[in-house]
Amino acid sequence: MMDEGDKKEYELSFLLENEGALGVIDQKMSSLGFQTAEEGEFKKITLAYPISKKTEAFFGFRRFLADPGEIKNFSDDLRVEKEILRFFVIANPPQKISEEKRFRQPERQRSVKTKEETIQKPRAITNEELEKRLEEILK
Repeated sequence: MMDEGDKKEYELSFLLENEGALGVIDQKMSSLGFQTAEEGEFKKITLAYPISKKTEAFFGFRRFLADPGEIKNFSDDLRVEKEILRFFVIANPPQKISEEKRFRQPERQRSVKTKEETIQKPRAITNEELEKRLEEILK
């Protein structure tokens, strides 16, 4: 087994058919020795489209530390469970905030002068001028 330094952080997002399936996920995670770092809110949602003829599901997520070699086995174990409608496992990259980003002030947006100021709008033509032009055209 790998030591703590070789484990990576992962996130598992899932849609479950019922609340009882959460125990299945937790049991599989503990049997493989995964260390849960964060448990997201577990709530019932309405699906945008039916999944396995279900229009509602329970959504949740878990962040955990695991050996990268065990993720495939974990995914295969979850795939065969009928109560798990969908799941997605991703590796979380370590978040490093550089000194520059940490203390940098947000840039202010500069006002941009529009071309409308330089473009002259055509002046309105009076009825008299319009009649004169029509007479010239008709001649």
